[in-house]
Amino acid sequence: MYLPGEILDLDADDLRIKYQRPKPIQVKIKRQQRPWTLSCGAVVEIISGPLDKAEGNEHFLKMFDRRGAEQLREEWGVDAWSDDIEKAFMNSVEPGVMVLFLRKLNTVPNFVDDTGEDWDDAENEAFLHNELRKCLDAEVATYTRLRNYQGICIPRLLAVVNTNDQPFPKFTLNLVDARLYHKRGILLEYVHGFTLTDVAQHAPKSSWQGIVNKAVETVQILDDHNILNKDVRPDNFMVVPKNDTYQIFMIDFGQCRFRDANESDDEWGRAKWREDEEGAVARVMQQNLRLLGFELEGELFASPAYRQSLLDILSDSWHPETNSSGYISLGVAENTLMHEELMQRMSENFTINSHSLTCGDGFSGSHRLRDVLARFINRNFNPHEAVTKNQLIVTSGVGQAIELSGFSLCDKGDGVLLGRPHYGNFPIDFGYRAEAKIVGVSFGDVDPFSLEAVVLYEKALIDAQEHGIRIKVLLLCNPHNPLGRCYTSKVLQAYMKLCQKHSLHLLSDEIYALSVWENEKAPDAPEFTSVLSINTNELINVNLVHVMWGMSKDFGANGIRIGCLITRNEAFMRACVANSEFSGPSSLSDLAAMSILSDDKFLETFIKTNRLRLAENYKIVTEFLANHNIPYKEGSNSGLFVWADLFAPNRTLIDNSALKQEDAGAALRTVEAKMTEALLKEKIFVASGGDFGTDVSGWYRIVFAHEKTYLLEGLERMVRAVEKFGRD
Repeated sequence: MYLPGEILDLDADDLRIKYQRPKPIQVKIKRQQRPWTLSCGAVVEIISGPLDKAEGNEHFLKMFDRRGAEQLREEWGVDAWSDDIEKAFMNSVEPGVMVLFLRKLNTVPNFVDDTGEDWDDAENEAFLHNELRKCLDAEVATYTRLRNYQGICIPRLLAVVNTNDQPFPKFTLNLVDARLYHKRGILLEYVHGFTLTDVAQHAPKSSWQGIVNKAVETVQILDDHNILNKDVRPDNFMVVPKNDTYQIFMIDFGQCRFRDANESDDEWGRAKWREDEEGAVARVMQQNLRLLGFELEGELFASPAYRQSLLDILSDSWHPETNSSGYISLGVAENTLMHEELMQRMSENFTINSHSLTCGDGFSGSHRLRDVLARFINRNFNPHEAVTKNQLIVTSGVGQAIELSGFSLCDKGDGVLLGRPHYGNFPIDFGYRAEAKIVGVSFGDVDPFSLEAVVLYEKALIDAQEHGIRIKVLLLCNPHNPLGRCYTSKVLQAYMKLCQKHSLHLLSDEIYALSVWENEKAPDAPEFTSVLSINTNELINVNLVHVMWGMSKDFGANGIRIGCLITRNEAFMRACVANSEFSGPSSLSDLAAMSILSDDKFLETFIKTNRLRLAENYKIVTEFLANHNIPYKEGSNSGLFVWADLFAPNRTLIDNSALKQEDAGAALRTVEAKMTEALLKEKIFVASGGDFGTDVSGWYRIVFAHEKTYLLEGLERMVRAVEKFGRD
């Protein structure tokens, strides 16, 4: 159908002219536009008729024809169209038996879910026809509402067209039945260019930021006109070269809906962030271009796509008695297992003094806290040489310590080597103020904690240098977030040698240092080894080694906001102190941390109990995942989380569908965004692999450091969402 050379007789309704009857036109198919999804696309030339011909006489015909709606058929499990199926459909239409079926389809709640599995071929075809009619209506309505933007950021709609490839039977008088014979579509301006997905192949790197910005701005135009598009992805944007610039067109509006007149601001806002159209396209493009060593700038690109939904989660948190329909969050790396013990310790021993209500000893931590921290590090990190308070600066969290380090070490455009997957905020920490670039390291089948992985870091470094990026920093997260494993001393020494060879600063984020626990299924998993414990002689200049630690994870105290940077590099320390006004902790946080970290007896019991509880909850979550056939990365013995493949129950279907797309990787990342949406609809938040820069879509980080009832409720919701996603 719609083969090149075929001539179509159509009735065309020019929407620019009111109250005019459709006029006959003839078009000739020049070439098909594959793949076909909800509609059959073809480039056509107008042979005859009243419509204006574009330059070159090329137009785009979208026919919402159930026969070729390949994506829709696959999504609903309907067999590919055939002559036999068409015969069965026509035999049902002619006696008029579809009237009742269509009425139920459009009026009876849950009619599709309750009866769909029992439909015959004719009913399946009627269902597809009905769905495509709604898609066409949505397209036409959206183009009409955005008529002032036609030819600017959306194509011009020339006409709504209609064809009927066989005459009505004489006894068919019902209008609903008669419409089932029609093949309807739209005739559009043909936009010459390439999709946003392919921007790296067709546009210079200097233009990438501006092109993606324009795509996001186009989505925002829909928002300004109370239009919600459920199908926003890079493939739905055409990039058209115009001399030295680019024009961006958004296409495909079949999944749009308008804000209902009775829909409140709150209801509309929730519907918008569930789809998060701007964030979805920004996030997918961020991941695509990051693989090429390019970081998009701006709030949308620095923040994960769930930024607004996270605010709703925090304001609508689950409680078994007072808010059982609230959100469960297994996405934020918080440890609540020791809150009772920590609250009791603070309420019984925390006393405010007058000094704590002043600016204290400056912005880099009080003398007393730095003394206590140095002693704490020496007791728990086994440093080769004892750490002194003058080698330590206190910050309002480890994120601030990393940001401060990046600003002090990197110039604009410098590179930071970082293995995938990685903590999602590292690009923000290095990108905002320092304007440094993350250079991702991919491992493929290589164990990222092995000596072989070190070779891949050097390869990434050389590749970056060949592209004009100067690498200044190699960043490790040890224990690792999100994989929950530790580096051996031998591997850490290899990284030190690599950094010495290329004069790189080695930053070791050791925020999970004390959250290491016993995994009975991985008894040989390496224990935590701090880079501070390694004798750097003959390995690396000690001035290149820097360590970060904080209380957020090991003490379940994200809100206290205490971190520290440890370095023996005096010049680097002076640079950090000079900028510490922007990163220093509050005096009360300083005092609270000092009180906790100076109590050796409390610390011994607290750390031991925390490790036991983490091990117990790890066992709970991994047994749950195994019972539901969800794979996870085994061998963990540290951190607060499990790295699990939520695509696995539907992996074959998802991969097969993606392989049919022009860019399978982008298609998979779009599916991941939809999976995240499905999870949020079940009121469960889990952080997706895309937020960790992973190479393989479908992996999610599940935080298990929560009370058992809360954790199990979240896991049950997660499984429900995955199962529904597979059915949908």
